Amino acid sequence: MGPEAIAVLASLSFALFAVFGWMGLTHSTPLTATIVSLAARTVTLGAAVVFTGGIPNFAYLALAVFVFLGVLQSATSLLTFIGLQKIGTSRSQPLRNSYPLWSAGLAIAVMHEQASLAVLAGTLWWSLA
Repeated sequence: MGPEAIAVLASLSFALFAVFGWMGLTHSTPLTATIVSLAARTVTLGAAVVFTGGIPNFAYLALAVFVFLGVLQSATSLLTFIGLQKIGTSRSQPLRNSYPLWSAGLAIAVMHEQASLAVLAGTLWWSLA
């Protein structure tokens, strides 16, 4: 499978996440949707680890960072599902997908990153597309 096909499949799954999540929330709660989503990610990534040779050696600080990011991802998923339930897909997903704008802004303001005109234009285009 070529990289273009993988990109198309990733885009399709990203789009279907919001639509199917919104449809599922008509019969469930955001907390249940978050738990199901977390379980699906855990099974998928666990299978990927098994099929790619198992768990390599790692630093415990890296494990702590990944655990923190996993908890943060679960909270983000819960907020995403709450947004889908309260305001719908067509309004919540554009807000959710503006994260490149906020990430770049924080990187420039907090971490003093240097952004060229091309990087700023690309970030704005990606956030507003």
